Amino acid sequence: MDIFYKHTIFVSTGFMKVQPYCFPCLKDLAKGVVLLTEAEEELRNECFALIERRYSPEASPPDIANEVLRLVRKRTGVDDPYRHKKAEEFHRALSAAPVIARSFPSSLEGVLKCSVMGNSADVFMEPDYDRESFVFAGNIEEIGEEIDRTGRQALIVGDNIGEFLFDLPLIRYLQGQGKEISYAVRAGPVQNDLCMADVELFGLREWFSNFISTGAGKVGMKRNEMGHQVRRLWESDALVIAKGMGNYETISEFDHERRVIYVMKLKCPAVAESVKGSVGQYTAILGGDHGE
Repeated sequence: MDIFYKHTIFVSTGFMKVQPYCFPCLKDLAKGVVLLTEAEEELRNECFALIERRYSPEASPPDIANEVLRLVRKRTGVDDPYRHKKAEEFHRALSAAPVIARSFPSSLEGVLKCSVMGNSADVFMEPDYDRESFVFAGNIEEIGEEIDRTGRQALIVGDNIGEFLFDLPLIRYLQGQGKEISYAVRAGPVQNDLCMADVELFGLREWFSNFISTGAGKVGMKRNEMGHQVRRLWESDALVIAKGMGNYETISEFDHERRVIYVMKLKCPAVAESVKGSVGQYTAILGGDHGE
């Protein structure tokens, strides 16, 4: 199948709260993490009860997910239940990323497509680095204008552990545009996300040196939990790029403060509806405050 590209303008609607679709996904998260820790069925049921208590129109999916993960960590003492899965995912990405990168041109459109393919991996599914079924929608011209409009600094908020390798062409492209890049990762282990300990464990500084902490070991990124370096960049004229649905779901709650480029695969109906896309689609969208 050919790769389709559409000049479609999406905007963040903000306040990504739980939808009916979220309930089974949250239960799958609970079942999966309890299984990884080899805990008893009692803990799984406790997680289910927590989800039911917290499931309300005021809660976001990452908020509930973080509470489930915190409960499992507290009950089991297992700090990083996804450690082995992350290692497997990283090594798959290590093989796939160079091949995918070579298949796209070094233009802005090409590096964004490579970057978003890295978001194929998810805690709920195996990574799908299939270029043949790749369908992309975004507005490259608007994103290019945002790159030109912003200052010298650029912040990329990372997501899953293998994704960084697919982001390298984007990093090099932005450096070629005169940007100084900071790549933010989780402060501590959470799901299959890249965290500061993983940076050292997998020797990622051989590829890129300026990793910073989001400020918390949680899914997504909350405004009041930002690390000081992330906060400084957020409050400046820096370019901000956020990878993945967890970052979109949390950052969209406060992106009225500034513009944000979201780069992600739409893996669930709730997020797809929020950005007026379709499940399975890959997107690069300019959200947040457009000064309008």
